[in-house]
Parts: sequence; C-alpha cells; structure tokens
Amino acid sequence: MEKQLDKNMQDILQSMIDSQKQYFDRQKQLYPDLGEPLYKINDLVEIKPIRYGDKDITEGVVLIVDKYGAFEIEGDHSYDIFNKEANLLLKHVAQKSVIRKIRESTTEERPIDW
Repeated sequence: MEKQLDKNMQDILQSMIDSQKQYFDRQKQLYPDLGEPLYKINDLVEIKPIRYGDKDITEGVVLIVDKYGAFEIEGDHSYDIFNKEANLLLKHVAQKSVIRKIRESTTEERPIDW
C-alpha cells in the first residue's frame, strides 16, 4: 500500500509540473517579448514605496521569482520580496514596480527554470 501511495503522489506531482509547463508555454505565446526575469533569488532590490504601518517599505530581498507573473499580474514577471527591517513578505510585486538592483545575489542559487 505504501508503494501505491508513493506512486499516486508521484503522479500528482508530475501532473502539477506538466500543468505548470503548459502555463509557461501559453504565457510565452501570449508575451513573446517578455524575456527573462531581471532579478533573481537573493538580489537586494529597491522597489516603489509601499506604505506599511507608519513607514514606507522601499527595499527587500527577492525570495521567489514568479516567472510570467501571478494571478493578478499578467504580461510581467513578479517577485516575492522580503523586507527584514519590517519582517514583511511582499507577495506578487510586479517587475515594473522594482526600480533597480541594489546588490547582486551572492549565491549561485537561481529561480526555478521550468
């Protein structure tokens, strides 16, 4: 029974991967000039100010690269960006909202490339 469960999980994971590949293929067709994301995991970036409490968040570290965007962002890459000072994770920040890279990633880690 355990082997069957492992096989079922493998099938589910493969189905999810296949769906993600189909999504990326479709996005490439819809936005052929979009290119690759400009920023990668662990890059320190400056972003357009986002009000949080009594301060403006203006920078953070890229934790996730959403190649081809997210639910409400189509036609642009997006990022999940962590601001350590505010202990805040900003989800789905559009690439057009990132002003510049402050510091290049210091690791060899890369965004997942399907």
